[in-house]
Amino acid sequence: MKKVIALMLALITLISLAGCSKGSDDEAKAPYGMKLASGKESEFYLYIPDSWINTTPVYTDKKIPSITVSARVSDSDPSNISLVGFVDGNREYDSIEDYWEHTKSVSKYFDDVKDEESGETKSSFELITKAKAMTMGNLAAKKYEYTGTVAGSEFKFMQVIAKDKDVFYTFTYTSTPDIYSKNESAVETILKNIKFKNVDKK
Repeated sequence: MKKVIALMLALITLISLAGCSKGSDDEAKAPYGMKLASGKESEFYLYIPDSWINTTPVYTDKKIPSITVSARVSDSDPSNISLVGFVDGNREYDSIEDYWEHTKSVSKYFDDVKDEESGETKSSFELITKAKAMTMGNLAAKKYEYTGTVAGSEFKFMQVIAKDKDVFYTFTYTSTPDIYSKNESAVETILKNIKFKNVDKK
C-alpha cells in the first residue's frame, strides 16, 4: 500500500507539470456535505466530500499560484482527484482532441517513476472507452478512461478535458482497478459541482 500511495503522489505531481491557474478572489458556498478545496488564486471552485483530504500544494510565496488542486479519499484509500488549467499561450492545440494527444505523450514522464524494489520504470497505457461528450462546470468537455502500469503497479484513470478560449482544464481521477468503482459516485458529484469563475455560461 505504501508503494501505491507513493506512486499516486508522484502521478499527481507529473499530471500537474503542464498546468498553471490563477483567478479572482471570489468566494463560493460549498454544496451540502462538501468543502472547498481550491484556493482564491484558482480560476475555478472545486469541492470535495467533507471526509476527503485536501492535498492541494500550499506555497509560502504568495506570488506563486497553486498549479493544481488535488485531494485524496483517505489515508487508507489513496484514490485521488486533481484539476489543473493549462494556458495554451502559443495556440498549439486547436481542440480537446489535439490536447488529449498531447496528454498521452506526457506519459513518457512516468518512466522516471521507479519501483524501489525492482528498479522498474517502464510504463504503459491503454484507452478503455471512447471519448464521451459531457460538460464540466459550464464548459463542453470530453471524458476519457484508461488503464496504465507505472513502475510495475496497475492504475485506472478518468480524465475530463474542457477548453475555454486558450485554456485547457484537465480533471483527473486516479485509482487502482480494484477500488476504482467504489469512488465513482463521489467523483461524479465532484465533477457536477465544479464552477469556473470567469467563464460565461455556454
